Amino acid sequence: MKKIFKFSIMLLITTISCDKKKQTQVTTENIVSVTEKKIEINDLTYESLWNDVINEGEYDIVVGTYVKNRLGIANSALSMDGLSESVEVENHDNINPKSSITVSLWYKPISFRGNGNNYLVLKPYIENKAPFIQYSLAVTGNEYPNPKARGVFKFSLSIGGKYYSIKTTPDTWTPNKWYNITGTYDGKYMKLLIDGEVKNNRTIEGDLDIYNTNLFIGKHENNKFFTPGIYDDFRVYDRALTIEEVLEIVN
Repeated sequence: MKKIFKFSIMLLITTISCDKKKQTQVTTENIVSVTEKKIEINDLTYESLWNDVINEGEYDIVVGTYVKNRLGIANSALSMDGLSESVEVENHDNINPKSSITVSLWYKPISFRGNGNNYLVLKPYIENKAPFIQYSLAVTGNEYPNPKARGVFKFSLSIGGKYYSIKTTPDTWTPNKWYNITGTYDGKYMKLLIDGEVKNNRTIEGDLDIYNTNLFIGKHENNKFFTPGIYDDFRVYDRALTIEEVLEIVN
């Protein structure tokens, strides 16, 4: 009787051990499956790839030099000199999300001083006064004199006729390195992500303002200030992407 009892315990232990192994294997397989699954990102309303086409579309005027992009592919990004080169996109519905938005850009800065608020992407207000912008992504030069302001990325919106912005800490970027800069707003939360990591956020409730203005990349619309560097894959979505979706773009 003792022998049978001992064997039964050993058999039970073996069975439990095997079941645990099976559970572990199934769990691991599920993790691998989820990790390898590609996230589909919907609601893209506008995109400029700058793949060696002077007129990217019926709305774009492109002035710059086509160079290698972040993946090393020739003629697949746009280099702008910070003196006179830029992109202008004629105003149309696809660049005017109404209730929520994501603005995303790949940017490789060079060393420069700048004016303390150089625009990478600018959808301006109808006049050069408050609230100044409809939406924008901006950068400050790494050689800008004020140490508290230099090397910063910024995301700004006009909501309910008022100007709101969030920015990174100083010295966020270094020259000659690619960065993904993404700003999102879902009607309540405004976020700034660099390479998929949230660097700043704030709570603001209201409706996005829409102004009858063209969109500019690499300059202020009055032609006084241009922003040097290499630009790639500019996107506008009419909703706020999740962090997972932004990481999908980054990776």
